Formats: sequence, C-alpha cells, structure tokens
Amino acid sequence: MNAQGIQNTLHFLDLFRQSILPFPINLSQGLKSIKTSGSSNAAEEGIDMVRSMTELMEAGVVIEKAVNCPPLDVSSEGRWLKVPPLYVDDHKGTLFRNMVAYEQCHPKCKPYVTSYLFFFDGLINSAEDVGFLHHKGVLHHCLGSNKEVAKLLNGLCKEIAMDCGESYLCKVVHDMNTYCNGSYAWFRAGLVHHYFRSWVVGISTLGAIIVVYLSLIQTGFTFVKDPKNLNRPFHHDLIHCLLLPLSHLFSFKISDENENNIWIYSI
Repeated sequence: MNAQGIQNTLHFLDLFRQSILPFPINLSQGLKSIKTSGSSNAAEEGIDMVRSMTELMEAGVVIEKAVNCPPLDVSSEGRWLKVPPLYVDDHKGTLFRNMVAYEQCHPKCKPYVTSYLFFFDGLINSAEDVGFLHHKGVLHHCLGSNKEVAKLLNGLCKEIAMDCGESYLCKVVHDMNTYCNGSYAWFRAGLVHHYFRSWVVGISTLGAIIVVYLSLIQTGFTFVKDPKNLNRPFHHDLIHCLLLPLSHLFSFKISDENENNIWIYSI
C-alpha cells in the first residue's frame, strides 16, 4: 500500500483490507476482455460457475502457490491457476465477516474481499478440496480438521448478494471455465472421475485393461499359429481362447456338428 492509500483509510478494518488488496486492480479491462472474447453474458457465466478443486484437478487444471504478491492477487494463464496462500485460524472468520459487512454497507467500497471469499466458496465443496489446497501450499489452517475449514469458508458469504460484474476475479473464473469446457479437459475429467477417482478404482481399471489386452494378444497368436483356425466356427475359437489359460485344470472334450474338437475346462 502506498502513502496516499494509508491517508485515505477510514479505520483499522479498512487499513487491513487495503493492505491485502491486489494493486492495481483493473476490473474494467478484465470485463472488457471477457465480453469481446465470448458471448454478451460471458462474464455472468464465468462468475456463476466457480468449479471446485476436485473438478478442476480432474480436468487437468494445475494450481500452484503464488509468492511475493498480495493475498487477494489470484491469477490464471491457460490451465495454470496461481493463488496466494490463505491462512485460516480461529479469528480469521470473524475478520472476514467484518470486512464483508463493511464492503456491503459502504457505498463507495468495492467488494474485493467478498469476491475473493465467493471464489474460495466455489473452490471448496468438501474436506477433500481443503486437503488438495493444503497439499499445494495454498491453504493453511490450525483448526481441528479439514471439514471444519470447509464449513467455515462456505459460511462466510451466506445470504450475501453478489453482482457478477463487480467481481475482480471474473476473468480468472471465465478462463478456468473456458479450459474445462474444452474437449480434452472434458474427456479427461470424465475418465478420471469414473475410472481413476481412487487408487483402488484405478488399479481395478488397469487390471481390466491388461486382461483385455492379453486376451487380444492371445487371440492373435492363436490365428497366427494355425491358419486353419480361420476355417473353424467362431464360437470354437472364442471358447478356446477364453479358456486356454485354464488348461492346467480338469477338462473334457466334446465335438460340434462339424466334428471339430472343443475343449471345455472346469474346476
């Protein structure tokens, strides 16, 4: 904060608020760039849909800790999201609520802190999201659990009306939504969400892929080994290929209508 900003502060709460604001804030330029790059309501679409950390990471968004910048200086570039560290303790909730009330009541005060808290409210939907942010060095707390942090941050902006056009983070959110709506990010998010959400599901998925791969290789070797297999019925080769790994078990032989031998294996 410069000397002029200190002289214009009204009280200690305003002084603290001024000290954490990104400087300078060029809100009009951000809104202009969004409106010229998309539809007329692009700004509203961007701020209305703040995706959670889980969704962003599934889509391939990389979040990292921003250093040597004010706490509210959130920026984005492509799929990279840079967020300064946020420290949460037992007293931070009261401080944030007072700053939100100040921004809502003062007619000439822009809702920068309110926009910032709305942004974190969207990022955090569960204790897992808090864990992701903590692992990346973006969120630190001394509360009892990640669940308590999520509950605190999700409750700071309850019953608060927010004008989308007044948010200084509208371009950041719009950029993230633009990336997540792309074909690659959409396909990656679906794949990770359904098949690689946890290490147990991931191992099961890889195991199934390996089994299918080995079955295809086995089928190919069966035809290459004996070209006569091309003249045999399909069901004969299907049973033979699927049950070949069980050849060490008990087995018996039957014949089909064309007198082709089919080995049936059983335990």
